Formats: sequence, C-alpha cells, structure tokens
Amino acid sequence: MRSIERLRRIQPSAAIGVAALAVVATLVAAGGLARAAFPGRNGRIAFTSNRTGHYQVFTMRPDGSHVRQLTHRGFCSEPSFSANGRSIAFADDKDVFTMHADGTHVHRVTHTAAGVIAGNPTFTPSGHRIAYMADPAGPTRNQIFAIDTNGSHRHALTPATVDSETPSVSPNGKRIAFVRPTPPSYALNVFVMRADGSHVRRVTHSSTDAEDPSFSPNGRQIVFARGFNTNVFVVDVSGSHLRRLTHATGDEEDLAPVFSPNGRKIAFQLGKFGTPEGTAQTAKMDVDGSHRHKLTHTGHRSVNVGPPSWQPLPRR
Repeated sequence: MRSIERLRRIQPSAAIGVAALAVVATLVAAGGLARAAFPGRNGRIAFTSNRTGHYQVFTMRPDGSHVRQLTHRGFCSEPSFSANGRSIAFADDKDVFTMHADGTHVHRVTHTAAGVIAGNPTFTPSGHRIAYMADPAGPTRNQIFAIDTNGSHRHALTPATVDSETPSVSPNGKRIAFVRPTPPSYALNVFVMRADGSHVRRVTHSSTDAEDPSFSPNGRQIVFARGFNTNVFVVDVSGSHLRRLTHATGDEEDLAPVFSPNGRKIAFQLGKFGTPEGTAQTAKMDVDGSHRHKLTHTGHRSVNVGPPSWQPLPRR
C-alpha cells in the first residue's frame, strides 16, 4: 500500500531510538492522516515534529513564528483542532487523547486492546464526539470508528472486511471523507459516507493512491494528495471539477494538505523522497497553489511530518 512509503519519507532522527522507530513504522503502515477544516478566522497551526528528539505536538502562528511544544509524553502525533478551536485531539503510540489548545488537561479517550493502535482522530462539530481509525482486525484491515470524548458509545462506521482509513468529518458533521482501496488496481481512492457510516459513495477514480482527504470549511470541496511524486489536488464533494494545485517533480513531494479556516490558504507537508533527514517541513500556499511559503525551517535530523491542523477562531 502507498502509505507504507511514508516511513521512507519521515526519516526519523537517530535520537528517537529503535522502539520509537517501530512505532513510526506501525503508524505509517496503518495509513495516512486526515484533518477537517472548520470555518472561522485563522488561528494557530498544530503540527508534529521531532525537533526535541521525540515526536511531539507543537503549535505556531500562521507565519511560522512563536512555536510552542504542547505534549511531553513518549510519542505524540496527528493533532486535530475542535470546531471551537479550544481543544486538540491527538494520538500517542496506541490511543487517542484530547487536551486543551494550550496543552493542558490531557485526557485519554480510547483504551485499545493489546496489538491494536488507534489514531487519526478528528472531532465532530459539537466537540463531544471523535472519529478515528483503528486496526482491530489486523494490520491490513483498518476500520473507522466513532466515540464520545469521554470514551463511551464507541461503534464501528466501516466494516472489517475492507480497509477504510483517514477519516475527515465535514464541517456540518453530516459526512465523513476517507480513503479505501478499489479493484482492480486496489489503489486508494477518496470516498464519502454519512456520519453513521451509511450511503458510501466514491469520489475519485484513479489507479494512483490518494491520501489525506480533508474537507474545505464550507464543506463543498475535498483537498487530498495523490501520486508517487505526490501532489496536492482538490475536488468537489460530488467528484467533479478535479484540479491539481501543485507540480512537484524529481524527488519533491507535496503531502498532507488541509484548508485554513477562512478557506483562503492550504497548509501542507513539503518534502523530498529518499533524501536525508531534515527535508520534511510544514508549508502553506494560496488555494490555487500559488504563493508557496515554508513555515518551518528545522535542520538536520529534525523533521515536521503529517498534516497540520489549523485552529478555527470565532468570527469577529
């Protein structure tokens, strides 16, 4: 599966150690990451970095300044802001957690069984429920689940008979975008379903893997990455008006896109495939793919990986 190649992109620091590297491999093999963009003013950007030696969740201003470390546990990644911008869901090496936007009041949401990894959390608009991905049927059968933030009322939204990965809840909470392999090539394509898991509908039709689908703040579009020389695309939820936004060539890759809350920008991961550590950075661009700007500038043996999440602030 295409997502297995992410391990080669991430290139973790040697300071992480063998055990954490195994965790990275497991999470990477489990699939990509997805985030929704809830509407509002553009706040801080949450992202994952190993700049302190271990993968942790950080936030920064939209211009890349004033970086703050929020988590201080073994292995933290996949941050996702709530619709009111006050909470962040994230994953450690096994379970899903929530915390306040300043990193306080950490709360464990899932309690997975031995051998199961939960991740890719995304809030519903109410902030009281989370969609996430887990692998209870084994490493090749990822399912999407929904659970209350207090850990109750957990149920599967997708069957265990086919992989379903990287959920992204629409801003109105009525639909969930995700990726699933499709025959005959079994490439990952973007699908949408109702919030209860019903009425599954295919959005993209390609023999090249799609990754990281994420709704626009008005819920009308889905941004995602696709290809071996990965680029960012946007498509209407209906599947029409597919547009390529980036044009990475050679060993360049544009990954893990997410809209800004005001819908005018896209944050994404900028990297190079098969090159030494320190090449994965967080960047942003206009929604038409122009005015690319790198936000992080970490050096050797330090990378910034996965989709960022953009904090929605109340409209004035």
